[in-house]
Amino acid sequence: MKNQLTKRLATLGIASICAVGALTGCATTKASVPTPPQVSTNSEAITAPQQTSPMGMRPMMTIDGNRYVFLNNGEAFKLEESQLGKEISKQNDGTLFELTNYDPAFRMAFESNGEFYICENVGKADDTPIDIKEYLQAANLQQHIMFTDIFDHMGGSILNMLEKEDSIKLLDALTHAKVATLETSDYEAIAKAQTEGLSYRVEFSLDDHTTFTSYIIPSMNYITIGDYTCVLEDLDDQIGSYFEGLEASESITYN
Repeated sequence: MKNQLTKRLATLGIASICAVGALTGCATTKASVPTPPQVSTNSEAITAPQQTSPMGMRPMMTIDGNRYVFLNNGEAFKLEESQLGKEISKQNDGTLFELTNYDPAFRMAFESNGEFYICENVGKADDTPIDIKEYLQAANLQQHIMFTDIFDHMGGSILNMLEKEDSIKLLDALTHAKVATLETSDYEAIAKAQTEGLSYRVEFSLDDHTTFTSYIIPSMNYITIGDYTCVLEDLDDQIGSYFEGLEASESITYN
């Protein structure tokens, strides 16, 4: 079924771009230094997603100057009629819809040939800074959060799991983050922290069975939100306890 879906999506076509935050990078090896997001030069024509390449390319589209990335690398979702809001616009390969549970400034649905996809706003297409508080208010993740998993940077081991109450506290703290201005030395320090196990992948699990992902380096006060690397002053005081003593060798398992 997965292979059939991959082949079918590959025939639909979409412009893909590698545009990632400094903490995630496009690297295929741990030694690679992350690079800032690249600016999309694609037109705003919207088409259904194509399966992404193994080099980190993401299916995405540009709407009103904002970059939207398709969730799960362009995987189709089974959306109920009750989850779909009003039609936003018709495109050359389908139709954009609001999602009843989300502000379209955060997420929208895209229908093409009877398949539904969810796309998420990850920032400005030209990578100019955004107001993180406004972005997270539009996302309203506190209303949908179920629990949070904290992984090692590569996502191979679950190191901690936060219940709903602590997940909300973590999300509340993120609203105080500001987009960081990074120099070459900062990117090098981030890459070093990743290789030393000081960077964590944080997945917020939502009530619609989707996730919102952030990368956090507590020791450097860095957090990714969308495609932006942000700084959260006093991070350790606010949420540092969730990352204390975490080591990949001490991963947890679910019963």
